[in-house]
Amino acid sequence: MGKEGCTAFDFIMDLTFAAGFGFLAFWWLFKIRTTSTSTTTTEIAVLCGYYIFFALFMAASAFRVPIIINHCGFLDHPMYKSLFYLILATFAIPDLSIVVNDIIGGVFALMAVLNLLNLLGCCKKKEVEA
Repeated sequence: MGKEGCTAFDFIMDLTFAAGFGFLAFWWLFKIRTTSTSTTTTEIAVLCGYYIFFALFMAASAFRVPIIINHCGFLDHPMYKSLFYLILATFAIPDLSIVVNDIIGGVFALMAVLNLLNLLGCCKKKEVEA
């Protein structure tokens, strides 16, 4: 399915995930440290590590880096990619009391649903027969 290349829709979705995770890594590194006393340094390091990894992974997916595309076959099928987007949405919400994570995780979940609707044909333009 995805061997012919990346569509603009896929590129925008993947790049949005990369930007979202990049923002979360930056935010957890610099903002949360001064405002929250309930998170430990280990939790921050693990979350930032995950966020940086997935930001780079999704950027590589958006730019179709061959090693990622060849070894991660689920990125070529819209159904599997939608499930992957849902998993990423749950990673974006480590603590429900932090509004930034709720907003970005909610946007990620909405994007997973949009990708699924795209698979089902709900978002495709209908051709007019002449």
